[in-house]
Amino acid sequence: MAPEVLRGKGYGFSCDWWSFGCLLYEMLVGRSLFASERASPEGLLAAILHKETLIEEDTPLSADARDLLEMLLVRSPRHRLTDPRALKAHPFFKEIDWQRLV
Repeated sequence: MAPEVLRGKGYGFSCDWWSFGCLLYEMLVGRSLFASERASPEGLLAAILHKETLIEEDTPLSADARDLLEMLLVRSPRHRLTDPRALKAHPFFKEIDWQRLV
């Protein structure tokens, strides 16, 4: 769940972008972003809300992947990447021909 939902601030489209970031991280790295905190529900919630660094420095990611994830996994929904055009234009997706996917 996105931090704003856990804080009782409601659910908006930005929550979906947070979830996309979590899923993308898991697909690229092969484990959950909060895998080590899953020992307890409280630990998981605390990590989502307060973990200082979400993506550790030694996580094997390209610079473009790391940049995209850091834009999606912003705790403040106002500062999170939520524009589909900006997402499609991000360098991580430079090899994607979006017109052919339609």
